[in-house]
Amino acid sequence: MTTFTLPEGATCFNDQTPRSLPNTQDLDQALAILSAASSSFCHLQWRVQRIARGALVGDFPEYALVEGDEIPTFAHIGEFYAFALEARERFGEAVGYLDTFEKNLENLEWARRFAAEVVDDA
Repeated sequence: MTTFTLPEGATCFNDQTPRSLPNTQDLDQALAILSAASSSFCHLQWRVQRIARGALVGDFPEYALVEGDEIPTFAHIGEFYAFALEARERFGEAVGYLDTFEKNLENLEWARRFAAEVVDDA
């Protein structure tokens, strides 16, 4: 499993102002984590979808459950609903960070221009 490690002493939320931009390795690492998460969710949804198709046996006999298939319980279903809600919340938070990241790209251009003017004025 891919893990992301913040630089020593850094956190997402503190009163310390970051003094450097993410580097290529930071960006690649974040994308690798997203890819790993996407693969994990793909596998989870397939396992649930495969068993859930058993409910469609009236219309699709090829989806019939076979001996050895796990039969879902109310506990499974409840746990899966809770998981889906929490996962959606976490992905929503990540999308919010990505939106903020993207919105600030234009400001980076202005920061670059401002810094160039300060150097030129010196």
